[in-house]
This record gives sequence, structure tokens and C-alpha cells, in this order.
Amino acid sequence: MSNNRFSNNFDLIRLLAATQVAFCHATELLCGQYYFAAWFEFLKLFPGVPIFFFISGFLISKSFENNGNLKDYALNRMLRIYPALLVCNALAMLAVFVTGYLDQKAVSSGQIAIWYAAQSSFIQFYNPDFMRAFGVGVLNGSLWTICVELQFYILIPMIYRTLTRLSARYFLPAILLLIVISLIANRVLYAMEAQHGQTVYWKLARVSFLPWLYMFLTGLIFQKYIYPHIKVVTNPQFLGLLAIYLPFAWYFYQQDWTFNNGVSPIIFLPLVVLIYAAAHAFPNLSERWLHKNDISYGVYIYHMPLVNLFLYFGLSAELKYPLLITLLAMMLGALSWWLIEKPILRYKKNSLLQKQLVS
Repeated sequence: MSNNRFSNNFDLIRLLAATQVAFCHATELLCGQYYFAAWFEFLKLFPGVPIFFFISGFLISKSFENNGNLKDYALNRMLRIYPALLVCNALAMLAVFVTGYLDQKAVSSGQIAIWYAAQSSFIQFYNPDFMRAFGVGVLNGSLWTICVELQFYILIPMIYRTLTRLSARYFLPAILLLIVISLIANRVLYAMEAQHGQTVYWKLARVSFLPWLYMFLTGLIFQKYIYPHIKVVTNPQFLGLLAIYLPFAWYFYQQDWTFNNGVSPIIFLPLVVLIYAAAHAFPNLSERWLHKNDISYGVYIYHMPLVNLFLYFGLSAELKYPLLITLLAMMLGALSWWLIEKPILRYKKNSLLQKQLVS
């Protein structure tokens, strides 16, 4: 894997997934009249969050296999998530303060501190009552995936340490069993949404790892059992898979099969096969276009504060606003990468990314 890690297109795919999330969120919230437009429905065939979870399972599992030292592993994961997140949260809250909104609510410094601590730790789903009238009511609702991702980070050492004590032949069956359990939890969660979606228990279940674990572990399976045998996908093979996926996914979308974060399993598997193929076709495409720069995380964490600012100032109903938000998110993502993430990531221990940055 170490010889091929940097020739894949995962960085480019993550950027496209982050852009999909940013533009679709902005369009849905600012220009709802386009929700059923054919081009918007087409974008929904490639849901960003499931793609993130799949790629994360692929890369994080390999990273732990390469260096199972828990101290190094924990440090690497913290450096990847928190520095950029801390700055993003501070800037987002500062932007809200500048609008004068918080003065209208007579919010104390203690309330701000609690809010910032929650957003910058592991309970990003916490949202104070005083923010309910700003934009959509949640300044950065997309951060719920950070909470889930942190749970995945904790689970990986537990899964490997537990399952490696068993015979090697039980590793794959155990992972498949966990995937089945997670799939059931995911379907039950969304089956209960109509009746219980506003309850605290449902919301807490949604930000737990269990409904999303199957996406992450699918990435692990591809990394551990598919990649050793299929390291190269030809361009025609990828294009053939894309030609199959599009009508397949479009048909099930028209049948009202779920196409959000709770994407139906019957759609998820073809999607990740396509993503895996895209990652290993078109050799060095990501490196040629991005030059080893990964701005996807910044695009993802900055887009919703921008959406809420536009909503607060009444900038909506025109498609130029979602396009502008997406562009601004990409600019902020680039600044986050160059000024915060890339310098910080040089301190990662024995990581593949560290080797990439110093090469």
C-alpha cells in the first residue's frame, strides 16, 4: 500500500464529495425551488457523507495496520481533526457576533464558552437555544459527522485488538457480522424517523456510530481484502461501471429510495464500488490536479456557517448564492489547508500523509 497510497485519487474524490455536500446544502436551503430539478437530482446520486465514511474506513484502517502504536495513532487523529476545527468554530462564532445577533439575545460569555467547547470537542451535535433563530437554527449542523468520525477512530483499535486475538479466519466473518448489525440499526433508525425524529433519543442515536459503521467497515473490507488483488482499474472499466451505476441509481432514486446520509444499502454498495474504481483509475489524476493538497476538510466544515450567514442576511432564492457559497468554502478550505492543516500535519508520527508532505 505504501508504494501506491499517493497515486490514488482519494483526495480528489473527497474534494468532490465535500463540494457536493456544500453545494447541495446551500441550494436546498437557499433555493428550494431547484430541489426537484433534474441536475440537482443527478448530484444527489453521489451523496458526499457516505463517500467520506467509506474512504475514511479504507484509509484509517490501513493507517492503523501500518502503525498500531496507540499514542501515535491518537496524536495523528487529533492533529487531523482539531486544529482546523478549532479555528473554524472560532471564526464562525466571531462572524455571528459581528452580525449583532448575539447582542439581541443577551448571551453571556459563559454560554459562548460552553457552546465553543461543545463544538470543538466531541459533542458537535449540541446546539444552544439562543441560536435557534439564526439561519436554519444550527450554525454548523454538518459537524455531526465529526462526532461520528471520532467514534470510528476509537473503534478501530478496539476492533483490531479484539479480533486479532481470534484466529485470522474469523476476522472477516466478524466484520461482516458488524456490518449486518449496523445495517439493521440504520434501517430501524430511518424507519422510526417519522414518529420519533424530534425526540432526543432519536437524535442521539443518529449521531452514534452504530447506524453508520457499515459504511466505515465497508472501506476496511475494500482496503484489506479487495485492494491486495485489485490495485489498478483501467479507465474503460471505470467508465463502464459509471454507465451501469447511473441508470441503476436513478431508477431507485425515482422509486423514492433514500438518497441522503441514510442511503439505502442496495445503492451504497454499487456507489462504493464506483468510488473505489475512480480512486484507482486515471493514474495520478489527483496528484496532477491537487499537487498533494487536500482542502476537502476545510470545504466541508466551513460551508454551513456560510449558508447560515447568507440566510441571516436574506441572500437567497437565486442560484448565484449557492455557487458563491461553494466558491467561498473552497477558498476558506484552501486557506485552512495552507495555513493550519498542512503545517500541523508535519507533526504526525509515522504516517503515510507525513511521508507525502515531506516528499
